Formats: sequence, structure tokens, C-alpha cells
Amino acid sequence: MDLGEAQTGTAVAEPRRGSRNLHLRLQLYRPLAPCEGLRFAPDPRGRCRMRTLRGFALLLLSLFASTAGAVTVAGHEFADRMNVPGVGNNLRLSGAAVLDRNFVPFYAAALYLPNSVRSLEQLQSGLSPYRIIVVWQIPELEETRVEDYWRKAFTEAAGADRLGRIKSGVERFVEMFGPARHGQVILFDYIPDAGMRVFIDDKPAGQMPGVEFNTVLLSIWLGEKAPRDFRTALSAGLTPN
Repeated sequence: MDLGEAQTGTAVAEPRRGSRNLHLRLQLYRPLAPCEGLRFAPDPRGRCRMRTLRGFALLLLSLFASTAGAVTVAGHEFADRMNVPGVGNNLRLSGAAVLDRNFVPFYAAALYLPNSVRSLEQLQSGLSPYRIIVVWQIPELEETRVEDYWRKAFTEAAGADRLGRIKSGVERFVEMFGPARHGQVILFDYIPDAGMRVFIDDKPAGQMPGVEFNTVLLSIWLGEKAPRDFRTALSAGLTPN
């Protein structure tokens, strides 16, 4: 299986409640001028046409997520809140998305944060806890291909200078993983004082200390080299940098 380039499939934004949700509903019922408020453009006869079905689908999914608690992505339900020992109680779901490879779902991912983490800059500092859940969507992937994926992802996220400093950590990291199969769940729990704890199907797989290593790992999902729609969906509950 050729891992190919990453694309984004389904994207779901952060569930929102309270006054923001009320404001959203009011906007939906406000009379709109032609083509206002949606990703449409007028055709020569003054009617609206959709620029892309993809953009419209993402909009509908985002509106659905705003009124729901848990969200379902690629058949996996992500709760809107969860308690994670050592990371925090009542973590909120920031967002969830599917990463595609060669237009085939590769894995679904979700980001959970404490209420105190409100900005992407704060999260990327390496001083705030979080949980990322990855659920493999491919039927199966042999161990060497899983390792290849992580090595390539680190290389793209780190750049040459940082990769040289964390290379030994990358090799320890990839050794945690065996073959992947559809539905396999990986938990990445980051605690600033302890590092990243990794669980595969609820079994401890290892722990990776070091702020620099873990900021690069986070960049695989939320850095500039991550697919734009994917990282935007995961960080929907955060203020952009």
C-alpha cells in the first residue's frame, strides 16, 4: 500500500454550547441576501452555485457538531467530554477529523483539552496537557509500513535541524508500534512534567519525555505541514495563532 500524500476527509468542528450556539441559531434563521453566508458564487443569471460540494459538506458537518454532544467520525464516536488521569478532568473535545492517504481513510483523530487551554500558541508551547486519540481506518498495515509512516511524518514536521536533535527519540517512538488494523485505538496523553504516554488498545506502549520531541509530535497533526483542513478541524476549539 502506497502511503502517498495526506489529504483530509470528513472534518468535524468543536461542539459548542451556550450563548455561542444561540447566536449560531439566530444567524441560521436571519434572512440572507443571495449567496450571503455560504461558500457560493453567483452565476451569470444571478443565481447561487456551490463552489465545491466539499465545502458545503464541511459546513453542514460543522453546524451539526455545534448542536450535538459526542461526534461520530468514520464510524467512531468521540465523546464531547472525558476524564484522563494525570492529564485532567472534564477535558473538552476541540475537534475531530479523518486523515486520508491516496483518497482512502487512513485514520480518524480527535483532540481533547483542559478548559484552561484556549489558544493554539498555548498548546504548542509544550507546557499544556492534552490527549489525542487516533483510530486506524485502513483494513491493515504491516509493521514496517507503520514505522515508515511515523518516520516520514516526523521528518516533514521537524525539518532537518530539529530532526537531528530528536532522531533517537523518533526511533524509540516508532518501536512502540506493531502492525495496524482497522479500529485499533492509540491514545497520546501529554503531561508536561512526564512527557507523552502512549497506549495502544488501552495497553501501555511507552512514554516519551522531552518538550522538543513532543512539540514536533504535536506538529504532525497541528503544524504548518499538516493538511490544512485536518489541522483546522482538530484545533476548532482553539484561538488561532
